[in-house]
Amino acid sequence: MSIYDLYWTKPVEIRMQCGLKRSFRHPYDALDFLESEWPTRHGVAYRRAVLWCGQSLETEQLAGLARCSFMTAAREAGMLVPGKPERRCGTVAAPHHW
Repeated sequence: MSIYDLYWTKPVEIRMQCGLKRSFRHPYDALDFLESEWPTRHGVAYRRAVLWCGQSLETEQLAGLARCSFMTAAREAGMLVPGKPERRCGTVAAPHHW
């Protein structure tokens, strides 16, 4: 399985500062956006999203955690497009070595 096979079953939609909407269905695309286009590159949620999106490229079991952490970072940055609440997406904890 390649890293490109790890698509999220439900996309994460954000609204950029210019007003355009973007939809993310893959941790690689989310990580690229976090590292190159994210408006505020600080904060716990941002660092966790970078970590979990990167780690999910190593193992598919972390894809859901990557999605949740990306949503949390987008919510913190005020960019998450409101939708139905996620039942399995609460606070995303950092690994113990943080």
